[in-house]
Amino acid sequence: FEKVMIEQKTKVGDKLIKAAKGVIKDLFNITCLSDDEDVIMRDFKKYADSMKHDLDRIEDKYSVEPRYPGKDIIKKGKSLLSDLLLITFPTEFFNAVKANEDDLLNFGEDIEPVKKFFAGDQKNIFDQCLDILRIYAESKTYIVDGETESAAKGIRDIISMSSPYTSIHKLPGLREKFMTAYGDLLEKQAVPIMAAVESARDRVFEELDGKKCRDKLKDRYIARFDELRTKVQHCNNVAVLQGISVEADAMKMRCLNEIDAEEAKLTTPVSPVDNGGDTPEPQKKNKKMVSIKTINTSNTWQIETEADVKKYVSELENRLMAQLEDNTIINIVF
Repeated sequence: FEKVMIEQKTKVGDKLIKAAKGVIKDLFNITCLSDDEDVIMRDFKKYADSMKHDLDRIEDKYSVEPRYPGKDIIKKGKSLLSDLLLITFPTEFFNAVKANEDDLLNFGEDIEPVKKFFAGDQKNIFDQCLDILRIYAESKTYIVDGETESAAKGIRDIISMSSPYTSIHKLPGLREKFMTAYGDLLEKQAVPIMAAVESARDRVFEELDGKKCRDKLKDRYIARFDELRTKVQHCNNVAVLQGISVEADAMKMRCLNEIDAEEAKLTTPVSPVDNGGDTPEPQKKNKKMVSIKTINTSNTWQIETEADVKKYVSELENRLMAQLEDNTIINIVF
């Protein structure tokens, strides 16, 4: 008898048990038939632990895309459940459930649309529209089109809602509207870009025509410019499309320099005439091709006065002078 330890146990009131069973039913969608406080507490913790693990898996998705809705709800629910899981004494546990009853029930209502969002098609629709906003953000400098801007704004307004679930059904229509308008814009802007590619190609093959290295380089250059053409035809981003014209110019300069280098290798140097050594043999000069776009970086010149003319000419002269190198012929390519 002296080794027996006795602990007095305080009985949990019926109201507390009823509140806990109500939370189990509404939050976990499970009916608890037992009135035993130990069984109720055990089952409650089991369901809470399972739900917390589900919330952990959902929370991981926000590290990939923080704009997904429901992040604050997940955080609040995890906090509520974690606090209850740490309690070991029944009386303290049931009192805590009762004190947080409203928050737990509200969380139960709020978490349902979040779970449906990640489990169904809403997330896929959301992802597609996030891609639309990314494309728009990269291209908006080049977009002056009411339909495209209106569709992008409608998508952005829904994406930025804290609870967009009842409006997500509008996104496919807005996405279709954006893609149609954006596609028309791409077709229009592709015309001058394709012309720039063709112009660069023509300049390269004009230079290659009649050269000894033509057979060696021709197929390689055809493939390079065909790749640029395909890139223009399949481009789905206005910003990327605009960059292809710069790429075409860089390709042109690269090819022209290659032609010059290859031709120099294939050309037999002329033997100098023996003049008794009195006159030094002239040193062969290097050749360098430079695009006019690297010399004149301005797209337009605004001229009103004579001073404006002198300013632009002076800037152009300074850039040309900077290109000079010893024993080198500079070819400016337009």
